[in-house]
Parts: sequence; structure tokens; C-alpha cells
Amino acid sequence: MISVFTTGLLCGFAVDVVSASSTQGPVPSLAATALSQISKTPSMFVGYLSKPATVKLVSTVRGFVWGHGKPQFTVFIDPNCVFCHQFYKDAVPLVESGKLTVRVVPVAILEQTSFTRAAEILSARRPLTWYLRNERHFVMPPIEQGGLSLKLPVSAVARSDVSHNNAIIRRLDQNHAATPTFVSPSGVVQVGLPAGEFSGLLKMMRSGGAQ
Repeated sequence: MISVFTTGLLCGFAVDVVSASSTQGPVPSLAATALSQISKTPSMFVGYLSKPATVKLVSTVRGFVWGHGKPQFTVFIDPNCVFCHQFYKDAVPLVESGKLTVRVVPVAILEQTSFTRAAEILSARRPLTWYLRNERHFVMPPIEQGGLSLKLPVSAVARSDVSHNNAIIRRLDQNHAATPTFVSPSGVVQVGLPAGEFSGLLKMMRSGGAQ
């Protein structure tokens, strides 16, 4: 079953977050500062889907690979999510050095422009190119939005794909949705990324959830 969770607030949604280690190093960005304020409560088991069911479900999503190896985990991102942008910034040096490969799945849970930007990314001949452009030009709070222009061509297939991805992320956590959501190849799900916990996330995803 899905691992231990704690309750927190992420991107304006009340969510259940997998417990991480208690050590949190200082991160200077606005996104990380907000992440550091996620509340922690005593752990509780709220597993929903079995790991095999999770793996099967996630295999149906529409996304793309960022990196040059076999994806080490899947990450659901909203193009307007500052927490997803923080993940991007943490991941860039590892991806560029060949130490990390992930499968990125665009969803739209924050606002209408999230749907447009996610569909723009999936409409592209090379979705990774538009994802990277969205993150490189991300507008930080108080505006908090992705960098794509909202004027790119969008296909009907891409719109359908975003809707499908939205349904899958909600299915993973009893009709809740928050980004970023991470899923390991073995079916371990973590919702959110507490500040200073990126290395812990990588360890958990690579080990299949073993702590």
C-alpha cells in the first residue's frame, strides 16, 4: 500500500504528504521558503491503492522523459505550480550531469491557464522543449505562473491527454490532487516536497520507498 503520510498544505490544497526525514536545510528561494512552512502532524496510514494498482494506473498517463537514461520516477507537475518549479530547479544539475532521469506528466489543478499551458506542452512535437521553456521563464510569487505565452497551438488530443492525467492524479489519492506528486517505479507515492528534502526524495524513489 501507499506509504506513511502526514497532513500539510500545498499549492492551496489540503493534502496528505508522505513523511520525510526531519532534517531541513535552509533554502533561500521563495518557493523553498513556502515549502518549509508545510505543517507536520503525527503520521497516519492512509494508503489507498496497492502498489501494483498504482503502477498500472500510472502507466496510462501521457508525459515525456527528461534526461538520458531510464526514468527513475514519475512526477506530476502543474505548469503554474511554484513547488513544481522548485523541483525543476533542484533537478536541473542532476539531469544535466546524467545522474537523474524522470518522466514528467503535466496536469492542471491550479487554474484555467494551467490547463492551457499543460496542453501546450503536450501539443508540442518535443514536449520537453516547451516544459523547459515554461520553467526557465517561470514568474515567481506573488503572480506565480508558468512562462509559456498561452498563444501556442493546442491539439484536441493534448486537451484529452491533460484531462486524463488530471483524472489519474486524483485517483492516486482518493480524489485529491496536489503538485508535485511523485511515483516510484514500484508504486510508492509521495505528494509534495518539503524544503531541503530533495536528496531524501531521490533516495526513497530509487529504493522503492524503503526508509
